[in-house]
Amino acid sequence: MRDPVQDIRRRKYNIDLNENIRMMKFVATAPECLHAHDFIEIEYVYSGSGVQVINGKRHLVGRGSVLFFNIGDCHSYHPDGKMGIINCLVNPDFIHDDLVTSENAMDILCLAAFREFDGIVDAIPNVKNYTGRDMLKIDAIFDAMCEEFDQKRSGYLNVLKHYVNILLTLYFREVGQDSHSGVYGELNKLTPQIFSFIEENYNRKISLNELAAISYYSPAYFSSLFKECMGKTITDYICEVRIAQAARLLKETNRNIAEICQSVGYTDKKRFYSNFKTVMGTTPNAYRLTARAKG
Repeated sequence: MRDPVQDIRRRKYNIDLNENIRMMKFVATAPECLHAHDFIEIEYVYSGSGVQVINGKRHLVGRGSVLFFNIGDCHSYHPDGKMGIINCLVNPDFIHDDLVTSENAMDILCLAAFREFDGIVDAIPNVKNYTGRDMLKIDAIFDAMCEEFDQKRSGYLNVLKHYVNILLTLYFREVGQDSHSGVYGELNKLTPQIFSFIEENYNRKISLNELAAISYYSPAYFSSLFKECMGKTITDYICEVRIAQAARLLKETNRNIAEICQSVGYTDKKRFYSNFKTVMGTTPNAYRLTARAKG
């Protein structure tokens, strides 16, 4: 019997060698088979939640999760219902010509652009979770990359190369700051149902008791565990989810602010404005004007 991982070990035919990069956006509804490949993969979960198994270790992922798969990493996803995914598949030489024969994607850390991250190479985890304003920034980058790849306008490969470097820089910067906190091992104590439940119910009041019941922990322990894992309280996390959704509606729809305020779970408009400015650094009106101006 052949090793199912080795059956799809080499997958460069997924990437046009004239481009050396491929962007894919899809909704996963069933588990993926365990596999590895000879290119770099940067994955973004733009909706839903699930589990990613990476080199035998389970990682809970959900909206805002960015995953970095090095060459040879053995991985598979297991959606919790539906999980929206954007995949960026990159041959190493797309990042830099010096990597054309590289067998280790982490060699990019030897390049001048990433030299400041040399000290954290061994501590870099496969998963980074973004929330609030940071998540919207990542959303915008991946959306722009998909648009560039699909439309293939003049100079699109140069634009995509810059976006890849931006993504990697942001990723290494964040995990470099977090690598000494020990939160990555603790995240496995939170079930994916927690994040899925919040995504599906953010527009109403969510009680601590409800979330604790899902995880089978006491409310006090769950509250403490969540803060330890996420670096923020459950209240702050739900607030960020609501504000991120409000920002999306401000950008993509013509709904008035009062209606958006109610649709994301706020009954107090003043509190909505205050929280929006805290998370996004600007007012809802100003955010909409800026987002529309950027196209």
